[in-house]
Amino acid sequence: RAVFNNNFSSVSIMIKTKSAQDIPLDAKPILLAAAHTTTTTTTTTTTTTTAAAAALPPAPETEYHYYYHHHHHQTQKPSLPQLMLYDLPLRKEIVGHRGLGANSANISPKHQENTIESFHAAHELGAVWVECDVQTLNCGTHVLYHDEFATTKEGTLMRLKDATHHDLSLTRLEDALLNSAPSINFNLEIKYHGKSDDEVARMATQIAEAVHALAPKRRICFSCFHPAACIALVDHMHTNESKHGILFLTEAGSLDGDTYNYHDSLHEAMRFASNNGIHGVVSHASAVLASPEPGVHAHSLGLALYTFGKHNNDVRLAVTQYCTMGVTALIVDDVATVARSFEQLSY
Repeated sequence: RAVFNNNFSSVSIMIKTKSAQDIPLDAKPILLAAAHTTTTTTTTTTTTTTAAAAALPPAPETEYHYYYHHHHHQTQKPSLPQLMLYDLPLRKEIVGHRGLGANSANISPKHQENTIESFHAAHELGAVWVECDVQTLNCGTHVLYHDEFATTKEGTLMRLKDATHHDLSLTRLEDALLNSAPSINFNLEIKYHGKSDDEVARMATQIAEAVHALAPKRRICFSCFHPAACIALVDHMHTNESKHGILFLTEAGSLDGDTYNYHDSLHEAMRFASNNGIHGVVSHASAVLASPEPGVHAHSLGLALYTFGKHNNDVRLAVTQYCTMGVTALIVDDVATVARSFEQLSY
């Protein structure tokens, strides 16, 4: 079953089969995302895989639904020089992780992560960009917070997707965009704990719309681990002729049991991003450090390459990625130390 949207810029193809072996591998070139949904008479669970469906053994009495989403935009895939036209971190621009570092990194314990105070502190120490986590409460308010649960004003734990702004004391996205120094640029990572693919895509679009309305002149890029969010952001960018950059996040095999095969392989993540009009990949640094010429491969696909993880707080590894591996910029907790080392570089 194929469904086209109104202007024929995208098509969704649904294949229903009793066996994963029946999925044609020659469908690979048209994929932007592939969802593998296992349905029984009593429960429904969802995971995602690439077109290499043959690797998945079918369970007894199981139906496999594969959704292939292909988007076509009239604009050409940007080349590496054309990426300069979008809001993306540039060479030697430090990105402060959740501001002046994640709380768990214990770099700056006096500053709470994902707060305006932490953003300003990171900026003063050399971070041109700050990375922060964005998710949407049940009431529709967009807040800056990383985890699935937060402590309410009454001292109990509550899922953010079930909470309202009356329950929690968290920084709102609106306040961060309007009250942070104009020279602070934002990398907004969209978090999606416990949400379906459709909910994730809808939330990503709503966040992009809010950003477009609140801060049209601020340099802002989006990132997400979820393919559906990145695809929705690409659609929003083309519809609104936005210059906000879009980045696909991947653990690149650094975690066991990743839901998406794009997260198991750096090259698969790059291919997904390149095939879908996404501007770059943000990889766990360990995968980049273990890969031969990762920057060369990313740049050949017209992608920018960024990294995150504790390795980036090691000055030697940070400089290695930047100087010899083609990494454009790094997301770091130890902003002060890495920024000082980068200031000494001549290129």
